[in-house]
Amino acid sequence: MTQIDPTEAIRMADVLFEHTLASFPQALLHTQPRPGEWSAYEVLSHIEIVERERYLPQLAAAVRGETLSMTPVPGVLPASPPPFDELLANYRATRAEEIAFLEGLPRDQWATTIFNHWTYGEIDIHWLARRMQQHTLDGTQQSMMALGLLTMGAYGRDATPPTSLDR
Repeated sequence: MTQIDPTEAIRMADVLFEHTLASFPQALLHTQPRPGEWSAYEVLSHIEIVERERYLPQLAAAVRGETLSMTPVPGVLPASPPPFDELLANYRATRAEEIAFLEGLPRDQWATTIFNHWTYGEIDIHWLARRMQQHTLDGTQQSMMALGLLTMGAYGRDATPPTSLDR
């Protein structure tokens, strides 16, 4: 199996995520598809917070040769949520910094342990890069599901049976 450069894989995930977000009608960006599920705005907010509060500091510490512990990430929305476009710009800026850190690290340093996770054990740069990509893809999938529910309605077990007016 041919593998591509991890930074390129992260960029590909970003393209999918942003394309999905761009598919949302403006009026639905803040709408939860079902009670307790995140809106597209909340998904973006969560991903931006995790990138800025967790992944970027871990990469910066790795560049300095330090080891960090994994810290709890704040809730989904900050106290004063920024407008969607500003939040997206913040996400892009944080991601650009992360990619710069990754591209600046020699590949032989990617296997160096940068922190210990309570479940996964020793985490290196390569693991963190894969996790960054997967976290973005998870957000993409969640946003795509929300888009489908908001624009087409529920289906399967979650669907409301049609009435005679729906036929």
